[in-house]
Amino acid sequence: MKGFKKLSKNKRGISSLFIAIYVFLLATILVSTLFVSLNIGRSSLTTYMKLEQERIQEGILIGGPGGMQLDGDNVKSLRVNNTGSITVRIRSLYIGQIFKCDPSTFDGDSYIDPKESLWIQLSGNIVINYDQTKKSIWTVTTERGIKSQERGDYILEGPTADQDTSNIRIGPFQIAFEDFEYSKDSGVNWSPGWSIPSGTKEVMFRIEIRNIDDEPIILMKDSCFALVANDEIYQDRLFWYIHSQLTIQPGEEVPTPIIYDRPSPGSQSKPPNFNFQPGYTAVNYLIFTGYYADANGNPVYSKPIAQTIPFEAVLATAK
Repeated sequence: MKGFKKLSKNKRGISSLFIAIYVFLLATILVSTLFVSLNIGRSSLTTYMKLEQERIQEGILIGGPGGMQLDGDNVKSLRVNNTGSITVRIRSLYIGQIFKCDPSTFDGDSYIDPKESLWIQLSGNIVINYDQTKKSIWTVTTERGIKSQERGDYILEGPTADQDTSNIRIGPFQIAFEDFEYSKDSGVNWSPGWSIPSGTKEVMFRIEIRNIDDEPIILMKDSCFALVANDEIYQDRLFWYIHSQLTIQPGEEVPTPIIYDRPSPGSQSKPPNFNFQPGYTAVNYLIFTGYYADANGNPVYSKPIAQTIPFEAVLATAK
């Protein structure tokens, strides 16, 4: 009997040991699974953030005049400009929201290096009649989803005075690019704004705009002029805001230039310094926010307006 009891105690000891080992292995598996899941989640988040960073650096543009070549009645080729700071790959062409082709499947693929352009050869790959598509919106997109849009006849000929733009208007303002200027002495003297010495102090900008709508518009103080560097895009961006809200009447031929002279909406601080490094180019954005005005000149808050106009780059030159 004593031997039997001793044997039973040993069996219980062995059973407890196996249970402990089992629990340890189960805990190890659970912790490993959690660790792997966290790594996968972190990897997915890193991939997503990297993709978003690349999207910010992408920029493409189709437009004219001369952005399209014809072969008889059909479109021979389409030019796409890479205005961003990384290589892009064009993956789709839509006309009137209808998918037409994936240019990356054509001979030579569709990669475009930064600041370069590519003629996408359509003839021999797809038949597109110009007259049937010249009033349609052409859209090209990259593999990261960045897109550019323009009407067919604008791509070939550029905007002309006799073209009806009422059906493609993207905002109520038209800007006079030739009257884009900057000042470094509080607006006493003005110079063309396309190139500015690096390190220029207290820079102000001005540009003429035209209200092409048929109602007066009130611009709010958060309307701004933005510069975003093509290189080092995450660090280099500057903003200038208008001093106070403005009312722009409809159909004004030559309105008073709008002056951007504040580092934040409505502030009394001095204008920002132009601190881009020599050789940098910066894409310009005019960002308008406001409301249509009633007969008494008051904002109609149920009729807001918002318009962003990107245009040519400002070059930072040596001092």
